[in-house]
Amino acid sequence: MTTRVHFIGICGTAMATLAAMPFGLEAGPLWVMGWGIEAMAWCAGLVAGLPGAVGRIPAIPTIAFVLMIVGGLWCALWSTRWRMLGVVPIALGLMLAPSGRRPDVLVGRGAGLVAVRMPSGELSALADRGSTFELARWLEHDGDGRTGAEVAKATAFRCDAHGCTSRVKGLLLSVTKSPAAMRDDCAAASIAILKLPRPKGCNPPGIAIDVDALTAKGAHAIHVDGARISVQTVADTRGTRPWSAQLAKDDVNAPELAEDAPVSRGGRNP
Repeated sequence: MTTRVHFIGICGTAMATLAAMPFGLEAGPLWVMGWGIEAMAWCAGLVAGLPGAVGRIPAIPTIAFVLMIVGGLWCALWSTRWRMLGVVPIALGLMLAPSGRRPDVLVGRGAGLVAVRMPSGELSALADRGSTFELARWLEHDGDGRTGAEVAKATAFRCDAHGCTSRVKGLLLSVTKSPAAMRDDCAAASIAILKLPRPKGCNPPGIAIDVDALTAKGAHAIHVDGARISVQTVADTRGTRPWSAQLAKDDVNAPELAEDAPVSRGGRNP
């Protein structure tokens, strides 16, 4: 109510300013209008700072969003009792909203950003410089209110000079930074993420995603269901475009996997 009064007052002083401008007397109404804007901004800041003023929720599935939109349009367009039927798809949409499937691993373009979902349900990330914006979008999609710096502490990873490892639902994930670690990671990791091109002899028991695949297909979202891994990429969602880079062979098909495999580098065994 107070904000509405301020807004009406600002509109009134704006009209007074226009009326006073031909006579060179606009300074007074402009000062009053500025005071009203400051008061409205103060009220907005006060309300935004109250406990519970800001809430975050994960992104909802597309089907849930469509159902709620269809139900809302049905209620708005009909003027008879038939409009009450719109409550049904709205209710279904609300029921399906929490059923969204969240990736277990996220890999950014170029492998400069890798995030794994910890048992608590939160993300832990390895982030290079320049990955702040992409990580913030992932957290926003996840409904996570933490800062990027907090998530990028990589608490779920163990690292050395050659790369990092982590566990995702019992499967070994490796992030390879140098050729020296390539042999071990390609032999042991169920999910091998390579910050360099994948050599021909790299055939891990699960999947391998190298920098070339990430450049051609964009960010990768990985889901782990027991011993099975599925991968979804930006290119899969976007579709083929004339300007999109293409791979000669799809290197990210996910076969059935063994439960896990031990890493041979003792210093990086999580």
